Amino acid sequence: MAEKKEDEEAKPDSGMRGIAMYASNVDDPYVTLHVDSDEEEKEEIEVKPEDNLVALAKIDR
Repeated sequence: MAEKKEDEEAKPDSGMRGIAMYASNVDDPYVTLHVDSDEEEKEEIEVKPEDNLVALAKIDR
């Protein structure tokens, strides 16, 4: 049991072997649906005619 612990300590990154990382999802061959996050964020912020809005204000003097 002690030998196994020594082996685990000697190879801390052995669990990460074979993992590929890409700088962008566009470069990743396994990502087939590319989403433009800037465009998606713009759509979330935009107020549409069918949106319900609530406005509150409090003024302390």
